[in-house]
Amino acid sequence: MEVHHSLIVLAVILFSARVLGEVAGRMKIPPVMGELLAGVLLGPSLFGFIQPEATLRVMSEIGVLLLLFKVGLGTDV
Repeated sequence: MEVHHSLIVLAVILFSARVLGEVAGRMKIPPVMGELLAGVLLGPSLFGFIQPEATLRVMSEIGVLLLLFKVGLGTDV
């Protein structure tokens, strides 16, 4: 049952990030800002809809690493 719950939570996170990313893109804002806003809205820091669990924590750390890697690729030094 735990795996089923984790998959539902992951689907909700991905769906909301995609929707808010599209909304941000239409407002001429980088889509990543909408995706970050989705994380803030759903996470425990604001409304607390999604409580962190071990599986979700690992996936979020991987997501942060990928985000930082993507930002680093776009940086000119």
